[in-house]
Amino acid sequence: MFLAHSAPPRGGCPQSLKDHLETVRDLAAQFAEPLGYEEEAALAGLLHDCGKYGELFQQRLQGKIAHVDHWSAGAYLAFKVQAVAASLAIYGHHVGLQQFSNSFFRSVTELIEGKARNANGLILSGNIGETLERFTQDGFQVAKPARCVFEGHPSSNSAIEYMLAVRFLYSCLVDADFLDTEAHFNQTQNAKKVFREPSPALDPGRAFSLVKAQVAHLAKTSKASPMVQALREAVWSAAIAASTNTGNMLWTLTAPTGSGKTLAMLGLALNHAKHSGKVRIIVALPYLNLIEQTASIYRQVLADMGENYIIEHHSLAERDADDSDGRGRLASDNWDAPIIVTTTVQLFESLFSNRPGRARKIHNMANSVILLDEIQTLPLPVVVPTIAALAALKTTFRATVVLGTATQPAFGCLKTSLDYITQAEYAPQEIAVCLPPRSPRVTWEFRESPQSWSSIADELRCHDSFLAIVNVKRHAIDLAEALGEQEDEAFFHLSTNMCPLHRSLVLAKIRERLEEGLKTHVVSTQCVEAGVDVDFPVVYRAWGPVDSLVQAAGRCNREGSMPRPGRVVVFQPEDDVYPPGPYQQGTQIAKVLWREGRLDLDDPDTMARYWEVVYGSTRPLETYSDLIEAIKSWDFVEVSKRYQLIPDNTIQVLVPYEEALDLYETLLAEARSGGIARRWIQRAQPLSVSLFRPPHTSPMWSYLEPVKTDRDQESGWWLFRERQYYSKIYGLCVPDTWGLLYT
Repeated sequence: MFLAHSAPPRGGCPQSLKDHLETVRDLAAQFAEPLGYEEEAALAGLLHDCGKYGELFQQRLQGKIAHVDHWSAGAYLAFKVQAVAASLAIYGHHVGLQQFSNSFFRSVTELIEGKARNANGLILSGNIGETLERFTQDGFQVAKPARCVFEGHPSSNSAIEYMLAVRFLYSCLVDADFLDTEAHFNQTQNAKKVFREPSPALDPGRAFSLVKAQVAHLAKTSKASPMVQALREAVWSAAIAASTNTGNMLWTLTAPTGSGKTLAMLGLALNHAKHSGKVRIIVALPYLNLIEQTASIYRQVLADMGENYIIEHHSLAERDADDSDGRGRLASDNWDAPIIVTTTVQLFESLFSNRPGRARKIHNMANSVILLDEIQTLPLPVVVPTIAALAALKTTFRATVVLGTATQPAFGCLKTSLDYITQAEYAPQEIAVCLPPRSPRVTWEFRESPQSWSSIADELRCHDSFLAIVNVKRHAIDLAEALGEQEDEAFFHLSTNMCPLHRSLVLAKIRERLEEGLKTHVVSTQCVEAGVDVDFPVVYRAWGPVDSLVQAAGRCNREGSMPRPGRVVVFQPEDDVYPPGPYQQGTQIAKVLWREGRLDLDDPDTMARYWEVVYGSTRPLETYSDLIEAIKSWDFVEVSKRYQLIPDNTIQVLVPYEEALDLYETLLAEARSGGIARRWIQRAQPLSVSLFRPPHTSPMWSYLEPVKTDRDQESGWWLFRERQYYSKIYGLCVPDTWGLLYT
């Protein structure tokens, strides 16, 4: 008997290769059925580990040899029957998807036929003839599938669709492999494999009734003004009306802050799933605080649906290794739940990844409803491929996609750029086309003459409660110091130099004081703008991009219940500093529109004009051409490397927040003693701060201690040891002379 896996360390039996291949074949085919690629997925499942029939791999399981390549044989056999996507998936199920190119398939062919050596120094598990003979003796055969992802060589202007289809097939194989391996290592005492419990079914009808009841309850108990209540009712009604359309749809939902989009989008998704047979809802948001807030609301509303109905998943909760053997690689989440609340980083980087850990979840995006909130935060370097992928999801994955925001970008003006890499049409239908007329919740005052921090502080002190938002962290500290209220219990500061736990506790105090009508003075960076539910009578906002100005105004008179409109003041600091790149460009465009008399922020057409100018001036297709060319050349490795929503020049730092010093000390000791793994990262995230990597000459490095993984690899995490530099007001606050860029 040939083996796929050795026995579990705690006891049991090894797994036969025949059993493993049969199980992975069947699971992969089942996962691929929604898109009709079950035959090619089944072939990938049969061939993915067929190299393990080689004698050298069997010796590897006995500990006699190492560094054995058991995947190239299966990739070769799949390529021979023209199952090209299966060949890519099989080769990549440990080492990642490679480039779809003649040179790649030639290299695999030459390796198997003995005309070349493995470039990474691995040895083949066995002779291809002997391997195929043993494969056949176990009752298997290699045959070309009736339907394959690639039927001939497609054109490069459909690269997005075909790369998505390859990743889908890859996901089916990887998840099937993970699940069967997990079941083997979890076997019972009598050597029976134990698979994880299946997730509950979506049951959209019952869940929708719960959401509908909650919306009705909120309408009865709301303290919002009649105008805001009418707006919320209109948004809900429009969403539910659209939800009965059973086609594969791409929608936008453009509605002001505070208009009830969170529950309206969930109601739309559930009712649409009920009518169209969608099996899963995926909610993606840009920030962790939004995930926690949204997931909390959903869990409260859908509490009767039972446990494991909603899962949260974000990048800091990932498992720590993609392709290690055995149990260590089994913790990756495959999004097998009715409702997933995740980050846009997880969703989009998975769709463009070549790694097995990230790609594993992709097949569960098929036949789903995907809700994207605050879509305006999509970074310019990835806007063209991301929108192309969203357009392709509705055809390639049979998914329904909803883009929600108060500041909807004009992605349609990117049509020429999109046509370069996809044949899918970006032509969304707007849901909220007939919202009721409403009086402005705020009045706007725009200032262009520079003001000192002291003059702004003098104005702010005249208000019982205010929110002042600036563009960079250093400005938040400068304005706070000009106010001189640091010891006042009514003063608060917010920035991403504060760890998430610190920010959440401060926000809780702010909300409590606002609800009690107490004096509340807040100075913040942009971190307060998207999805933070606070309501001030006065908001001061430093000049920024138009979408940032509108989002800031969403924190002013949010409920429309104040006796007079809220007041938003857009001011110009003397210290004219902005985050670099697109943010600064967006700010200058906003100023130009204001000078030309075209900046009416209560007019939805203003937002469309703004985004058209942004995309026209920044020219994302040409500016970020390296990523686009990698897509057109079908290079999965290079695309995965270049597609980043978060720059890779940042470090993650564990900080000594005084309200959680016991946890900090525990995490510190664990990191030093044995390195870190997934569970450590989950517990450390509330005490972490993300920083741009300091210059190599910065004194900051003398206070940072690198953290290794439990496999003695670089982790990207650092320990900050000096408590004196973590302020209870400002968070991580080090001297300017250390050379950190406080953006």
